[in-house]
Amino acid sequence: MTFITRFNKIKNAVLIFTVLISISVISGWVFDIRRIISVIPDGATMKFNTAFLFLLLCIGFFVSRKKVKQYRIINTILACTIILIGTVTLGQYYFNFTSIIDNFFVVDSFSKDFPGRMSEASAFCFVLMGFGLWGIDSKLNSIKLITQHLLLVVTLVAWVATVAYILQVPAESKIFWLNSMAIDTSVLFFMLSYVFC
Repeated sequence: MTFITRFNKIKNAVLIFTVLISISVISGWVFDIRRIISVIPDGATMKFNTAFLFLLLCIGFFVSRKKVKQYRIINTILACTIILIGTVTLGQYYFNFTSIIDNFFVVDSFSKDFPGRMSEASAFCFVLMGFGLWGIDSKLNSIKLITQHLLLVVTLVAWVATVAYILQVPAESKIFWLNSMAIDTSVLFFMLSYVFC
């Protein structure tokens, strides 16, 4: 088995794993099952929008493998949707407003602060991943290089958030915008940024 074949199998495994986690979390929100949406008891929950955008990312990645115009259009629509939701979420944090996007699909009855809203770090990573999805199959080397740098930032953010959980760094001691990213969210970002590179 060649290295490329093995790498492609790892990519497929990560994508399938992410799809399964996303569907599980979406189901957890729909059926009000707290144990599914929060890996650590009383810890940060993976929000519905987070799971939904992970699902869109995986679909976009599968679609991007098809070198047909119609699939590229679908890929662009998915990338723009991810960027839009991530940007609106960031806007809510920075401009102090509330939009229907947080509880559009399901109402978050578990969170006290900003119910239904994904963490600032998650929204930031999704914006970068959306641009990564859009530029992943660009024919321009400059776009590919920018895409790789964006994904590297996602890898770094996810790695810091994951290490903070492993070392059990108290929330108040973490970088302010990393303190509410769920552990499963950070792990999925870490793995997907590797897959997209």
